[in-house]
Amino acid sequence: MSDDAFITFRYVDQWLSGHGLVYNPGERVEGYTHPLWLLLIAGLRPFGDPTHIAMGLGLIGYAGSIAILGLSFPLTAVILALHQEMAIWSTGGLETSWFTCAILLLTWTVARTQDPRRSALLSGLVSAAVVLARPDGAIFVAAAGTLLLVWARARGSHPFRIALLFGAPLVLVLGPYAIWKLTYYGDLLPNTYYAKSGGGAWWSQGFYYLWTYFQGHPTGLLGLGAWLLLPSALRQPRDQDSRTLVAAACFSVAYLLVFVARVGGDFMYARFVVPVVPLLYLSAEIGLRRWVLRPVVRRIAFAAIPILVLLEGPVLRDPLFIDSTQAEEHRRLHGIEDERWYWHHEIANGENRIDRYRKAGLGLRPMLEGLDVTVAIAGQASLAYYGRFDRVVEEAGLTEPSIAHRTVHERTRPGHEKEATLDQLRDLEVDLRLLHGELRDEPYRMIWFDLGGYRVSGELLTYDPGFLARLFERNGERIQAMSFPDYFDYWAQEIAPVLPRAELQKSAERMDAYYFRRNDDPSRQATLRALLPGASDVPR
Repeated sequence: MSDDAFITFRYVDQWLSGHGLVYNPGERVEGYTHPLWLLLIAGLRPFGDPTHIAMGLGLIGYAGSIAILGLSFPLTAVILALHQEMAIWSTGGLETSWFTCAILLLTWTVARTQDPRRSALLSGLVSAAVVLARPDGAIFVAAAGTLLLVWARARGSHPFRIALLFGAPLVLVLGPYAIWKLTYYGDLLPNTYYAKSGGGAWWSQGFYYLWTYFQGHPTGLLGLGAWLLLPSALRQPRDQDSRTLVAAACFSVAYLLVFVARVGGDFMYARFVVPVVPLLYLSAEIGLRRWVLRPVVRRIAFAAIPILVLLEGPVLRDPLFIDSTQAEEHRRLHGIEDERWYWHHEIANGENRIDRYRKAGLGLRPMLEGLDVTVAIAGQASLAYYGRFDRVVEEAGLTEPSIAHRTVHERTRPGHEKEATLDQLRDLEVDLRLLHGELRDEPYRMIWFDLGGYRVSGELLTYDPGFLARLFERNGERIQAMSFPDYFDYWAQEIAPVLPRAELQKSAERMDAYYFRRNDDPSRQATLRALLPGASDVPR
Protein backbone atom coordinates (compact mmCIF):
# COMPACT_ATOMS: atom_id res chain seq x y z
CA MET A 1 0.00 0.00 0.00
CA SER A 2 1.47 3.33 -1.10
CA ASP A 3 1.21 6.27 1.26
CA ASP A 4 -0.10 8.48 -1.56
CA ALA A 5 -3.26 6.36 -1.70
CA PHE A 6 -4.31 7.84 1.64
CA ILE A 7 -4.72 11.25 0.01
CA THR A 8 -7.50 9.72 -2.09
CA PHE A 9 -9.00 8.03 0.96
CA ARG A 10 -9.22 11.38 2.77
CA TYR A 11 -10.96 12.92 -0.25
CA VAL A 12 -13.46 10.04 -0.23
CA ASP A 13 -14.19 10.37 3.48
CA GLN A 14 -14.57 14.15 3.27
CA TRP A 15 -17.01 13.71 0.38
CA LEU A 16 -19.07 11.06 2.14
CA SER A 17 -19.10 13.22 5.29
CA GLY A 18 -20.79 16.03 3.37
CA HIS A 19 -17.81 18.38 2.95
CA GLY A 20 -17.56 17.94 -0.81
CA LEU A 21 -14.81 16.48 -2.93
CA VAL A 22 -12.06 18.25 -0.98
CA TYR A 23 -9.00 17.41 1.07
CA ASN A 24 -9.74 20.10 3.67
CA PRO A 25 -13.26 21.39 4.30
CA GLY A 26 -13.82 24.66 2.50
CA GLU A 27 -10.75 24.32 0.23
CA ARG A 28 -11.64 23.26 -3.31
CA VAL A 29 -8.39 21.81 -4.59
CA GLU A 30 -8.09 18.80 -6.90
CA GLY A 31 -5.26 16.96 -5.21
CA TYR A 32 -5.88 13.66 -7.01
CA THR A 33 -5.24 12.51 -10.58
CA HIS A 34 -7.62 9.57 -10.88
CA PRO A 35 -11.31 10.58 -10.69
CA LEU A 36 -12.57 7.20 -11.89
CA TRP A 37 -10.52 5.38 -9.25
CA LEU A 38 -11.77 7.77 -6.57
CA LEU A 39 -15.39 7.16 -7.62
CA LEU A 40 -14.93 3.40 -7.44
CA ILE A 41 -13.51 3.59 -3.92
CA ALA A 42 -16.21 6.04 -2.83
CA GLY A 43 -18.94 3.73 -4.11
CA LEU A 44 -17.61 0.84 -2.05
CA ARG A 45 -16.42 2.84 0.99
CA PRO A 46 -19.62 2.22 3.03
CA PHE A 47 -18.85 -1.50 2.90
CA GLY A 48 -15.38 -1.49 4.43
CA ASP A 49 -11.88 -0.17 5.01
CA PRO A 50 -10.61 1.84 2.00
CA THR A 51 -7.23 0.09 2.11
CA HIS A 52 -8.92 -3.28 1.59
CA ILE A 53 -11.21 -1.82 -1.07
CA ALA A 54 -8.30 -0.28 -2.99
CA MET A 55 -6.26 -3.48 -2.86
CA GLY A 56 -9.26 -5.54 -3.95
CA LEU A 57 -10.00 -3.21 -6.85
CA GLY A 58 -6.34 -3.24 -7.81
CA LEU A 59 -6.33 -7.03 -7.97
CA ILE A 60 -9.49 -6.94 -10.10
CA GLY A 61 -7.74 -4.58 -12.54
CA TYR A 62 -4.71 -6.90 -12.59
CA ALA A 63 -6.91 -9.94 -13.23
CA GLY A 64 -8.78 -7.97 -15.89
CA SER A 65 -5.59 -7.41 -17.87
CA ILE A 66 -4.76 -11.10 -17.74
CA ALA A 67 -8.33 -11.99 -18.74
CA ILE A 68 -8.29 -9.63 -21.75
CA LEU A 69 -5.17 -11.34 -23.04
CA GLY A 70 -6.74 -14.71 -22.36
CA LEU A 71 -6.28 -17.34 -25.02
CA SER A 72 -5.29 -14.82 -27.72
CA PHE A 73 -1.92 -14.10 -26.08
CA PRO A 74 -1.26 -16.87 -23.53
CA LEU A 75 2.45 -16.09 -23.20
CA THR A 76 1.78 -12.46 -22.28
CA ALA A 77 -0.96 -13.51 -19.86
CA VAL A 78 1.44 -15.84 -18.04
CA ILE A 79 4.16 -13.17 -17.99
CA LEU A 80 1.81 -10.63 -16.42
CA ALA A 81 0.85 -13.15 -13.75
CA LEU A 82 4.55 -13.56 -12.88
CA HIS A 83 5.78 -10.00 -13.38
CA GLN A 84 7.02 -8.42 -10.15
CA GLU A 85 6.03 -4.82 -10.92
CA MET A 86 2.56 -5.80 -12.11
CA ALA A 87 1.99 -7.62 -8.82
CA ILE A 88 3.42 -4.78 -6.71
CA TRP A 89 1.29 -2.07 -8.28
CA SER A 90 -1.89 -4.14 -8.22
CA THR A 91 -1.92 -3.79 -4.43
CA GLY A 92 -0.34 -0.33 -4.18
CA GLY A 93 -3.67 1.38 -3.53
CA LEU A 94 -3.32 3.60 -6.60
CA GLU A 95 -5.04 3.47 -9.99
CA THR A 96 -2.11 1.84 -11.81
CA SER A 97 -3.60 -1.60 -12.46
CA TRP A 98 -6.94 -0.16 -13.61
CA PHE A 99 -5.19 2.32 -15.87
CA THR A 100 -3.15 -0.54 -17.33
CA CYS A 101 -6.26 -2.64 -17.86
CA ALA A 102 -8.06 0.27 -19.57
CA ILE A 103 -5.12 0.81 -21.94
CA LEU A 104 -5.06 -2.88 -22.83
CA LEU A 105 -8.81 -2.80 -23.44
CA LEU A 106 -8.35 0.25 -25.69
CA THR A 107 -5.73 -1.69 -27.65
CA TRP A 108 -8.33 -4.42 -28.15
CA THR A 109 -11.12 -2.12 -29.28
CA VAL A 110 -8.82 -0.21 -31.66
CA ALA A 111 -6.95 -3.14 -33.19
CA ARG A 112 -8.88 -6.36 -32.63
CA THR A 113 -12.52 -5.40 -33.20
CA GLN A 114 -13.37 -6.40 -36.77
CA ASP A 115 -16.20 -3.97 -37.58
CA PRO A 116 -14.51 -0.53 -37.98
CA ARG A 117 -17.61 1.40 -36.90
CA ARG A 118 -18.06 -0.73 -33.81
CA SER A 119 -14.33 -0.40 -33.17
CA ALA A 120 -14.57 3.41 -33.28
CA LEU A 121 -17.59 3.60 -30.97
CA LEU A 122 -16.16 1.17 -28.40
CA SER A 123 -12.78 2.90 -28.56
CA GLY A 124 -14.44 6.24 -27.84
CA LEU A 125 -16.17 4.82 -24.78
CA VAL A 126 -13.00 3.17 -23.49
CA SER A 127 -10.99 6.32 -24.23
CA ALA A 128 -13.25 8.31 -21.93
CA ALA A 129 -12.52 5.79 -19.17
CA VAL A 130 -8.78 5.98 -19.89
CA VAL A 131 -8.75 9.78 -19.45
CA LEU A 132 -10.83 9.54 -16.28
CA ALA A 133 -8.46 6.88 -14.96
CA ARG A 134 -5.54 9.31 -15.34
CA PRO A 135 -5.25 12.53 -17.38
CA ASP A 136 -2.06 11.44 -19.14
CA GLY A 137 -4.29 8.81 -20.73
CA ALA A 138 -5.06 11.52 -23.29
CA ILE A 139 -1.84 10.45 -25.05
CA PHE A 140 -3.31 7.00 -25.70
CA VAL A 141 -6.58 8.55 -26.83
CA ALA A 142 -4.82 10.74 -29.38
CA ALA A 143 -2.87 7.75 -30.69
CA ALA A 144 -6.04 5.62 -30.84
CA GLY A 145 -7.96 8.26 -32.80
CA THR A 146 -5.09 8.66 -35.25
CA LEU A 147 -4.87 4.91 -35.91
CA LEU A 148 -8.62 4.58 -36.42
CA LEU A 149 -8.57 7.37 -39.01
CA VAL A 150 -5.50 5.97 -40.79
CA TRP A 151 -7.07 2.52 -41.00
CA ALA A 152 -10.57 3.74 -41.90
CA ARG A 153 -10.42 3.58 -45.70
CA ALA A 154 -8.34 0.40 -45.76
CA ARG A 155 -11.05 -1.25 -43.64
CA GLY A 156 -13.89 -0.04 -45.85
CA SER A 157 -15.22 2.90 -43.84
CA HIS A 158 -15.34 6.69 -44.22
CA PRO A 159 -12.92 8.62 -41.96
CA PHE A 160 -15.53 11.25 -41.07
CA ARG A 161 -17.96 8.60 -39.81
CA ILE A 162 -15.19 6.94 -37.81
CA ALA A 163 -14.19 10.29 -36.28
CA LEU A 164 -17.80 10.99 -35.33
CA LEU A 165 -18.31 7.58 -33.73
CA PHE A 166 -15.02 7.86 -31.85
CA GLY A 167 -15.47 11.45 -30.73
CA ALA A 168 -19.12 11.35 -29.66
CA PRO A 169 -18.59 9.30 -26.46
CA LEU A 170 -15.60 11.46 -25.54
CA VAL A 171 -17.61 14.66 -25.87
CA LEU A 172 -20.67 13.25 -24.10
CA VAL A 173 -18.67 11.92 -21.14
CA LEU A 174 -15.73 14.31 -20.81
CA GLY A 175 -17.59 17.48 -21.80
CA PRO A 176 -19.87 17.60 -18.73
CA TYR A 177 -16.96 16.48 -16.55
CA ALA A 178 -14.80 19.35 -17.82
CA ILE A 179 -17.59 21.85 -17.15
CA TRP A 180 -17.99 20.49 -13.61
CA LYS A 181 -14.22 20.73 -12.99
CA LEU A 182 -14.10 24.33 -14.14
CA THR A 183 -17.11 25.19 -12.02
CA TYR A 184 -16.01 23.31 -8.90
CA TYR A 185 -12.20 23.57 -8.92
CA GLY A 186 -11.70 26.45 -11.35
CA ASP A 187 -9.13 24.56 -13.44
CA LEU A 188 -9.12 21.77 -16.02
CA LEU A 189 -5.76 20.49 -14.77
CA PRO A 190 -5.47 18.89 -11.33
CA ASN A 191 -3.36 20.66 -8.72
CA THR A 192 -1.05 17.64 -8.78
CA TYR A 193 -0.02 18.60 -12.32
CA TYR A 194 1.37 21.90 -11.06
CA ALA A 195 2.90 20.30 -7.96
CA LYS A 196 4.84 17.74 -10.01
CA SER A 197 5.67 19.98 -12.96
CA GLY A 198 9.22 21.26 -12.77
CA GLY A 199 8.58 23.96 -15.33
CA GLY A 200 9.89 22.17 -18.43
CA ALA A 201 11.07 18.94 -19.99
CA TRP A 202 13.60 16.85 -18.06
CA TRP A 203 14.71 14.37 -20.69
CA SER A 204 17.91 13.23 -18.97
CA GLN A 205 16.10 12.14 -15.81
CA GLY A 206 13.26 10.66 -17.87
CA PHE A 207 15.54 8.47 -19.95
CA TYR A 208 17.43 7.48 -16.81
CA TYR A 209 14.10 6.42 -15.30
CA LEU A 210 13.37 4.23 -18.35
CA TRP A 211 16.91 2.85 -18.38
CA THR A 212 16.61 1.94 -14.71
CA TYR A 213 13.41 0.04 -15.42
CA PHE A 214 14.95 -1.99 -18.24
CA GLN A 215 18.03 -2.69 -16.13
CA GLY A 216 15.75 -4.52 -13.73
CA HIS A 217 13.49 -6.03 -16.39
CA PRO A 218 15.49 -6.51 -19.62
CA THR A 219 13.00 -9.02 -21.07
CA GLY A 220 10.78 -6.02 -21.79
CA LEU A 221 13.26 -5.12 -24.53
CA LEU A 222 12.01 -8.14 -26.50
CA GLY A 223 8.98 -6.05 -27.39
CA LEU A 224 11.19 -3.33 -28.85
CA GLY A 225 12.90 -5.96 -30.98
CA ALA A 226 9.54 -7.12 -32.29
CA TRP A 227 8.87 -3.61 -33.59
CA LEU A 228 11.29 -4.38 -36.43
CA LEU A 229 8.23 -6.04 -37.95
CA LEU A 230 6.36 -2.73 -38.10
CA PRO A 231 7.08 -1.98 -41.80
CA SER A 232 5.35 -5.18 -42.87
CA ALA A 233 2.60 -4.77 -40.26
CA LEU A 234 1.79 -1.27 -41.54
CA ARG A 235 1.13 -2.76 -44.98
CA GLN A 236 -1.46 -5.18 -43.57
CA PRO A 237 -4.20 -3.05 -41.93
CA ARG A 238 -6.76 -5.81 -42.39
CA ASP A 239 -4.70 -8.30 -40.37
CA GLN A 240 -5.63 -8.35 -36.68
CA ASP A 241 -2.18 -9.14 -35.28
CA SER A 242 -0.57 -6.52 -37.54
CA ARG A 243 -2.96 -3.86 -36.26
CA THR A 244 -2.31 -5.00 -32.69
CA LEU A 245 1.46 -4.72 -33.13
CA VAL A 246 1.14 -1.24 -34.64
CA ALA A 247 -1.20 -0.09 -31.86
CA ALA A 248 1.05 -1.53 -29.13
CA ALA A 249 4.10 0.19 -30.61
CA CYS A 250 2.37 3.54 -31.13
CA PHE A 251 0.85 3.54 -27.66
CA SER A 252 4.11 2.56 -25.97
CA VAL A 253 6.37 4.99 -27.84
CA ALA A 254 3.96 7.90 -27.49
CA TYR A 255 3.52 7.34 -23.76
CA LEU A 256 7.13 6.58 -22.86
CA LEU A 257 8.53 9.49 -24.87
CA VAL A 258 5.86 12.20 -24.83
CA PHE A 259 4.99 11.71 -21.17
CA VAL A 260 7.38 9.58 -19.12
CA ALA A 261 10.71 10.71 -20.58
CA ARG A 262 9.62 14.32 -20.97
CA VAL A 263 8.46 14.85 -17.37
CA GLY A 264 11.48 13.09 -15.88
CA GLY A 265 9.75 9.86 -14.93
CA ASP A 266 8.60 9.40 -11.36
CA PHE A 267 10.13 8.95 -7.93
CA MET A 268 8.42 5.55 -7.69
CA TYR A 269 10.34 2.82 -9.51
CA ALA A 270 8.53 1.37 -12.55
CA ARG A 271 5.17 2.98 -11.79
CA PHE A 272 5.08 5.02 -15.00
CA VAL A 273 6.24 2.07 -17.13
CA VAL A 274 3.75 -0.50 -15.82
CA PRO A 275 0.82 0.76 -17.98
CA VAL A 276 2.62 -0.33 -21.17
CA VAL A 277 4.29 -3.49 -19.81
CA PRO A 278 1.52 -5.71 -21.29
CA LEU A 279 1.99 -4.00 -24.67
CA LEU A 280 5.74 -4.69 -24.66
CA TYR A 281 5.30 -8.41 -24.03
CA LEU A 282 2.31 -8.62 -26.36
CA SER A 283 4.56 -7.22 -29.11
CA ALA A 284 7.20 -9.80 -28.25
CA GLU A 285 4.66 -12.61 -28.51
CA ILE A 286 3.53 -11.45 -31.95
CA GLY A 287 7.18 -11.27 -33.00
CA LEU A 288 7.83 -14.82 -31.83
CA ARG A 289 4.82 -16.08 -33.75
CA ARG A 290 6.07 -14.50 -36.97
CA TRP A 291 9.80 -14.98 -36.66
CA VAL A 292 10.09 -18.37 -34.96
CA LEU A 293 8.49 -20.78 -37.39
CA ARG A 294 9.70 -24.08 -35.90
CA PRO A 295 7.14 -25.24 -33.28
CA VAL A 296 9.77 -26.83 -31.04
CA VAL A 297 11.86 -23.65 -30.82
CA ARG A 298 8.75 -21.57 -30.24
CA ARG A 299 7.64 -23.83 -27.39
CA ILE A 300 11.08 -23.53 -25.81
CA ALA A 301 10.89 -19.74 -26.04
CA PHE A 302 7.36 -19.72 -24.61
CA ALA A 303 8.60 -21.77 -21.65
CA ALA A 304 11.87 -19.89 -21.10
CA ILE A 305 10.67 -16.28 -21.18
CA PRO A 306 8.26 -16.56 -18.20
CA ILE A 307 11.05 -18.17 -16.17
CA LEU A 308 13.38 -15.29 -17.04
CA VAL A 309 10.68 -12.78 -16.08
CA LEU A 310 10.26 -14.52 -12.73
CA LEU A 311 14.01 -14.45 -12.07
CA GLU A 312 14.49 -10.81 -13.05
CA GLY A 313 13.08 -9.53 -9.78
CA PRO A 314 15.47 -11.09 -7.26
CA VAL A 315 18.47 -11.30 -9.63
CA LEU A 316 18.41 -7.92 -11.40
CA ARG A 317 15.72 -5.63 -10.05
CA ASP A 318 16.14 -5.87 -6.28
CA PRO A 319 19.96 -5.46 -6.31
CA LEU A 320 19.53 -2.07 -8.02
CA PHE A 321 18.50 -0.65 -4.66
CA ILE A 322 21.06 -2.44 -2.49
CA ASP A 323 24.03 -0.29 -1.55
CA SER A 324 27.11 -2.34 -2.39
CA THR A 325 29.20 -0.31 0.07
CA GLN A 326 26.87 -1.32 2.89
CA ALA A 327 26.90 2.32 3.96
CA GLU A 328 23.13 2.29 3.78
CA GLU A 329 20.60 -0.49 3.95
CA HIS A 330 18.85 0.75 0.82
CA ARG A 331 19.40 3.54 -1.64
CA ARG A 332 17.67 5.81 -4.11
CA LEU A 333 18.72 5.98 -7.74
CA HIS A 334 18.73 9.64 -8.81
CA GLY A 335 15.68 10.17 -6.63
CA ILE A 336 13.95 6.94 -7.70
CA GLU A 337 12.67 4.90 -4.76
CA ASP A 338 11.80 1.24 -4.34
CA GLU A 339 8.31 2.16 -3.17
CA ARG A 340 7.36 -1.28 -1.94
CA TRP A 341 10.48 -1.59 0.23
CA TYR A 342 10.25 1.97 1.55
CA TRP A 343 6.75 1.60 2.94
CA HIS A 344 6.77 -2.05 3.92
CA HIS A 345 10.16 -2.89 5.35
CA GLU A 346 10.38 -3.09 9.15
CA ILE A 347 11.62 0.12 10.77
CA ALA A 348 11.17 -0.85 14.45
CA ASN A 349 9.30 -3.32 16.66
CA GLY A 350 7.87 -5.24 13.72
CA GLU A 351 6.26 -2.10 12.26
CA ASN A 352 6.62 -0.60 8.82
CA ARG A 353 6.07 3.09 8.08
CA ILE A 354 2.37 2.71 7.31
CA ASP A 355 1.89 0.79 10.58
CA ARG A 356 3.75 3.53 12.43
CA TYR A 357 1.68 6.34 10.94
CA ARG A 358 -1.56 4.45 11.48
CA LYS A 359 -0.73 3.88 15.14
CA ALA A 360 0.35 7.49 15.64
CA GLY A 361 -2.65 8.90 13.78
CA LEU A 362 -5.20 6.86 15.69
CA GLY A 363 -3.56 7.87 18.98
CA LEU A 364 -3.39 11.55 18.08
CA ARG A 365 -6.95 11.76 16.78
CA PRO A 366 -8.70 12.18 20.17
CA MET A 367 -5.94 14.52 21.35
CA LEU A 368 -6.20 16.96 18.42
CA GLU A 369 -9.65 16.50 16.91
CA GLY A 370 -11.75 19.65 16.99
CA LEU A 371 -8.93 21.94 18.18
CA ASP A 372 -8.77 23.71 14.80
CA VAL A 373 -5.23 22.46 14.29
CA THR A 374 -3.31 22.64 11.02
CA VAL A 375 -0.73 19.90 10.53
CA ALA A 376 1.94 19.83 7.82
CA ILE A 377 2.79 16.43 6.34
CA ALA A 378 5.74 15.36 4.19
CA GLY A 379 5.14 11.89 2.76
CA GLN A 380 2.79 11.15 5.66
CA ALA A 381 -0.64 10.96 4.02
CA SER A 382 -1.50 7.86 6.05
CA LEU A 383 -0.75 9.78 9.27
CA ALA A 384 -3.11 12.56 8.19
CA TYR A 385 -5.78 10.07 7.17
CA TYR A 386 -5.84 8.15 10.44
CA GLY A 387 -5.38 11.30 12.52
CA ARG A 388 -8.30 13.07 10.81
CA PHE A 389 -6.65 16.40 11.51
CA ASP A 390 -8.90 19.41 10.99
CA ARG A 391 -6.66 20.86 8.29
CA VAL A 392 -3.64 19.36 6.56
CA VAL A 393 -0.99 21.01 4.40
CA GLU A 394 0.87 18.59 2.12
CA GLU A 395 4.40 19.99 1.92
CA ALA A 396 5.06 18.86 -1.67
CA GLY A 397 2.04 20.88 -2.78
CA LEU A 398 -0.20 18.04 -3.94
CA THR A 399 -3.20 19.57 -2.16
CA GLU A 400 -1.95 23.14 -1.71
CA PRO A 401 -1.96 25.49 -4.75
CA SER A 402 0.36 28.11 -3.26
CA ILE A 403 3.09 25.46 -2.98
CA ALA A 404 2.24 23.73 -6.26
CA HIS A 405 2.68 26.96 -8.24
CA ARG A 406 6.14 27.72 -6.88
CA THR A 407 8.91 28.20 -9.45
CA VAL A 408 11.57 25.50 -9.60
CA HIS A 409 15.07 26.92 -9.95
CA GLU A 410 17.00 23.66 -9.67
CA ARG A 411 15.86 20.16 -10.65
CA THR A 412 16.03 17.73 -7.74
CA ARG A 413 13.79 14.71 -7.11
CA PRO A 414 10.89 13.95 -9.49
CA GLY A 415 7.57 14.86 -7.92
CA HIS A 416 9.21 16.52 -4.90
CA GLU A 417 10.71 19.69 -6.35
CA LYS A 418 8.35 22.21 -4.77
CA GLU A 419 8.76 21.43 -1.09
CA ALA A 420 7.35 24.21 1.08
CA THR A 421 9.72 26.45 3.01
CA LEU A 422 9.23 27.07 6.73
CA ASP A 423 8.12 30.62 6.00
CA GLN A 424 5.56 29.33 3.52
CA LEU A 425 4.21 26.87 6.07
CA ARG A 426 3.92 29.69 8.61
CA ASP A 427 2.07 31.82 6.06
CA LEU A 428 -0.32 28.88 5.63
CA GLU A 429 -0.88 29.01 9.41
CA VAL A 430 0.55 25.55 10.07
CA ASP A 431 0.64 24.75 13.77
CA LEU A 432 2.88 21.71 13.81
CA ARG A 433 4.68 18.92 12.03
CA LEU A 434 4.72 15.38 13.37
CA LEU A 435 7.46 12.72 13.31
CA HIS A 436 9.65 15.01 11.27
CA GLY A 437 12.82 15.93 13.18
CA GLU A 438 14.11 18.76 10.99
CA LEU A 439 14.01 21.40 13.74
CA ARG A 440 15.44 19.42 16.63
CA ASP A 441 18.33 21.85 16.97
CA GLU A 442 15.71 24.34 18.17
CA PRO A 443 14.55 22.47 21.30
CA TYR A 444 11.95 25.06 22.25
CA ARG A 445 9.91 23.96 19.22
CA MET A 446 9.63 20.33 20.29
CA ILE A 447 6.37 18.89 21.55
CA TRP A 448 5.74 15.32 22.69
CA PHE A 449 2.47 13.41 22.73
CA ASP A 450 2.13 10.48 25.13
CA LEU A 451 -0.13 7.89 23.51
CA GLY A 452 0.15 5.44 26.37
CA GLY A 453 3.47 3.63 26.23
CA TYR A 454 4.20 5.23 22.86
CA ARG A 455 5.43 8.78 22.31
CA VAL A 456 5.09 10.85 19.16
CA SER A 457 7.32 13.84 18.55
CA GLY A 458 6.20 17.04 16.90
CA GLU A 459 7.57 20.45 16.03
CA LEU A 460 5.69 23.68 16.57
CA LEU A 461 6.02 26.09 13.64
CA THR A 462 5.02 29.13 15.69
CA TYR A 463 4.43 29.79 19.37
CA ASP A 464 0.68 30.16 19.84
CA PRO A 465 -0.23 30.37 23.56
CA GLY A 466 -3.92 29.93 22.78
CA PHE A 467 -3.39 26.69 20.85
CA LEU A 468 -1.07 25.31 23.53
CA ALA A 469 -3.58 26.22 26.24
CA ARG A 470 -6.33 24.29 24.44
CA LEU A 471 -3.98 21.38 23.94
CA PHE A 472 -2.96 21.21 27.61
CA GLU A 473 -6.54 21.73 28.78
CA ARG A 474 -7.68 18.64 26.91
CA ASN A 475 -4.67 16.37 27.35
CA GLY A 476 -2.93 17.52 30.54
CA GLU A 477 0.28 15.69 31.33
CA ARG A 478 0.08 13.66 28.12
CA ILE A 479 1.58 16.73 26.42
CA GLN A 480 5.14 17.92 26.94
CA ALA A 481 6.13 21.28 25.47
CA MET A 482 8.34 24.16 26.52
CA SER A 483 7.12 27.59 27.54
CA PHE A 484 9.10 29.75 25.14
CA PRO A 485 9.23 32.78 27.45
CA ASP A 486 10.77 30.60 30.18
CA TYR A 487 13.20 29.03 27.69
CA PHE A 488 14.18 32.44 26.33
CA ASP A 489 14.96 33.77 29.79
CA TYR A 490 17.24 30.78 30.47
CA TRP A 491 18.83 31.01 27.01
CA ALA A 492 19.49 34.75 27.28
CA GLN A 493 21.20 34.33 30.65
CA GLU A 494 23.10 31.05 30.27
CA ILE A 495 23.61 30.23 26.58
CA ALA A 496 23.57 33.40 24.49
CA PRO A 497 26.53 35.13 26.22
CA VAL A 498 28.95 32.38 25.14
CA LEU A 499 27.71 31.96 21.55
CA PRO A 500 29.74 33.30 18.60
CA ARG A 501 28.07 36.32 17.04
CA ALA A 502 27.14 34.53 13.81
CA GLU A 503 25.43 31.73 15.71
CA LEU A 504 23.76 34.24 18.01
CA GLN A 505 22.43 36.12 14.99
CA LYS A 506 21.08 32.89 13.50
CA SER A 507 19.34 31.99 16.77
CA ALA A 508 17.81 35.46 16.94
CA GLU A 509 16.37 35.11 13.43
CA ARG A 510 14.87 31.72 14.27
CA MET A 511 13.32 33.00 17.48
CA ASP A 512 11.92 35.97 15.62
CA ALA A 513 10.15 33.69 13.13
CA TYR A 514 8.92 31.37 15.87
CA TYR A 515 7.86 33.80 18.58
CA PHE A 516 8.42 37.53 18.24
CA ARG A 517 6.61 38.07 14.93
CA ARG A 518 3.38 36.77 16.42
CA ASN A 519 3.66 37.61 20.11
CA ASP A 520 3.92 41.07 21.64
CA ASP A 521 6.76 40.84 24.17
CA PRO A 522 8.68 44.15 24.27
CA SER A 523 10.80 43.30 27.33
CA ARG A 524 12.27 40.14 25.77
CA GLN A 525 12.72 41.93 22.44
CA ALA A 526 14.79 44.50 24.30
CA THR A 527 16.86 41.71 25.87
CA LEU A 528 17.52 40.21 22.44
CA ARG A 529 18.56 43.59 21.02
CA ALA A 530 20.94 44.07 23.91
CA LEU A 531 22.60 40.73 23.12
CA LEU A 532 23.27 41.88 19.54
CA PRO A 533 24.25 45.56 19.76
CA GLY A 534 24.53 47.25 16.40
CA ALA A 535 22.68 44.56 14.43
CA SER A 536 20.13 46.04 12.02
CA ASP A 537 17.91 42.96 11.72
CA VAL A 538 17.25 42.12 15.36
CA PRO A 539 13.48 41.74 15.85
CA ARG A 540 11.80 44.90 17.08
